[in-house]
Formats: sequence, C-alpha cells, structure tokens
Amino acid sequence: GLKVTFEVDEKWISVRQLEYKLTLKNSGVEPVVLKKENFLLKTDVKMQDGSSVIEQASLDNFYKTLFKDSDSITIGHDYEISGVTGSLYIKDEFFKKRTQEKFQYVLSTKYDYKTTFSNNVEIDLKSSELLKILDTPSQAAPVQVKKIELKRLPDEQYAIYYYLKDMGQVSDNQRSVKFKNIQINFRTTELTGCKGLVFKDSVYKEVGIESLVINTDTPEVIIACKVDVSDIEKTSKMITTTFGSFEYSYNIDIVKSITLPAKISEQVVWQ
Repeated sequence: GLKVTFEVDEKWISVRQLEYKLTLKNSGVEPVVLKKENFLLKTDVKMQDGSSVIEQASLDNFYKTLFKDSDSITIGHDYEISGVTGSLYIKDEFFKKRTQEKFQYVLSTKYDYKTTFSNNVEIDLKSSELLKILDTPSQAAPVQVKKIELKRLPDEQYAIYYYLKDMGQVSDNQRSVKFKNIQINFRTTELTGCKGLVFKDSVYKEVGIESLVINTDTPEVIIACKVDVSDIEKTSKMITTTFGSFEYSYNIDIVKSITLPAKISEQVVWQ
C-alpha cells in the first residue's frame, strides 16, 4: 500500500515558519489514485472563523507542490514521490496572542485499494484440521488474508473463515480500513450471505459486512461464509482453490504536536 512520510522541522518556528518534507511510496501491486480532496492538512486548534491556524496561502502552496494543477495523482507499483518540500506559516494573530502553548496538525490521507488473493487448499473432513493452505497466503496490499480455516457447524454444516489483517504502514500513525465490496469464491461457487466477525471483549461478535472496519481497536477482522462440502468424501482428501478480492478505503492520519516558542523573533518572514 501507500507509505506516507511527513517530516516537519521547527528550527524557524520563532518567525512562524515550519519546514516540511513529504514522501509518498506505493509498495503495493495496484496503483494508488490519490485525490486532492482526500489529502488534507488540518489543525486541531482553529481560529474564531473556524479556519486553520496555518496561513491559507502556504496551505495552498502545500497542495500545489504535490498535485500541481491536477485534482489527483496516480502512484504506480513500487514508485516513490520524494523531495516534496516547502514552508508552512502559522498565522500571526494566533502566534502573537499566545492563548495556546501548542497545537496539533493532522495530515489525513485516504485512498481506495483492492486486495486480490488466490490459494490452493486441501480439504480433509476426517482430520481435526479440516483445511490446510498449500501455498503461502501473501498479497502485495495493505490488507491481507493471513489465515483461512474451515469449521464445523451444528447439523453437519460447515463455514470457511478468512482472517484479514492490516499489514500497511507500520508507525505511530492512526490507520483505519473501511470495506466497500467483498467477493469470495470457494471451489466453483461465489459465496453469498457472508458475515463479518470481530474479536472484542474476549468474544467474537457479528458485524454486518457494510459496518466492518479495521482500526487500532480491531486490527483483525474475519469474513465467515457457509460452504457446501456435502459432495466431498469424508474418507479422502481433496485439493481445491479459494480466491477473491476485497475493496476498501484506507485512511492514514499522521498526528504530531507543535509547541510554540517562549520568545518571538523580529526577523522578517519571507513568503
């Protein structure tokens, strides 16, 4: 998926100036289309009119430096956009009033992505391990299928469980995944009527697929679907396949604090 690095240097903060360096890299197999409307730099503290404490002109330059005159950019597989640098200026009114000692900025990045998986599996209904994955479950995507299990249900019914985990950018950043569309095939059948499961408060709870979210509190979710294995002989093993895709929106929030200096320099700010 997309790795976002946003470094802010405060060495010129006494003259209201913050220097930034931005890097974007896509390590996933699918291209990332990043829309300008889904790439936002915000502050938790606001001016009286609700605007950011960062001057609008420097915010406009921040977006223009990355997007140029376009509303979106496409970042291909294993492609990196680096060397995006510039200055942000804190509003003079906020800076001089000193009603706040610090403020937080949030760089919020949201993009759509798709995980595609395909695995050969062995079914053995007489074994305690009903399903074995014959190849490594690995996908070049931030959300990955990390485990697949087949479980017995009452009345000789069975369900297949797909364990999905966020394997994206590892950092202190806040991340969340909202699923949009899920398509899974087991053998020759597209599975329907699937349920979302999350492990919370020491128990598994059912969640509607449309409400399924991966975040800090729920780093792993499960898609569970009933499957028909009535035609499989219980005295023999069978090798088959399961494959599918998961579409989702992936959100990364980089949150950091800026502490205002005790003294204000009289140096002129060049903009």
